[in-house]
Amino acid sequence: MRSRSKTPVERVLQFCDLLNMIPIRVGQAAAWLLVPMVLLIAYDVIARRYLRHLDWIIDNDLHHIMNSSKIQDSEWHFSAALMFLSLGYAAAKNVQIRLDLFRDRFSARTRVAIELAGTVVLWIPYLTVATIYGYEYVQAAFLTNEQSSVLTGLPNRWIIKSTLAIGFTLTLLAALSFVLRATIWLWGPYEYRAHTRLEDISGDSEVADQDPSRSS
Repeated sequence: MRSRSKTPVERVLQFCDLLNMIPIRVGQAAAWLLVPMVLLIAYDVIARRYLRHLDWIIDNDLHHIMNSSKIQDSEWHFSAALMFLSLGYAAAKNVQIRLDLFRDRFSARTRVAIELAGTVVLWIPYLTVATIYGYEYVQAAFLTNEQSSVLTGLPNRWIIKSTLAIGFTLTLLAALSFVLRATIWLWGPYEYRAHTRLEDISGDSEVADQDPSRSS
């Protein structure tokens, strides 16, 4: 028995899931950067506060290990990479910060329409420009062999700068996915509303309960 072919709306929603999957997977992987970042910060604090005063550290002139510019550079590198690579995850999950002062006064349709308008008019143009300039930023750092401002710091500054451009790219993918899903929510068949997974924005929990993918 032949399986039912997907409708155009279902194909668009499947494409949206693919767009969302990329920033979500990258964000989940980037979350592990928190572990080395915390370990480095803990080591830096302990070394500066206690270890550098030990006699054997002083006798063997190991202060450079206790006060390494590479360690300090690595701390903010991990922090920046974690933040930039998680931007797309937050956008794909619809958990980015919003000003909800008047949100409860609006209907579900108005909420989604406002989000869609803001994304198309403000968010996507900004992300597009930021992505383009972000890669130019990385290219300039690579071509000039930009290094740390500290002589003993980390080299290849283009590596950490690339996370900025990648982060904007991932967020742009999530924003495009949202535009498609919001369009379906507003003007598509009602039975597909639950599959757009916009109940966090619309506040329409009854529609969310109809999504079979959420019952498991």
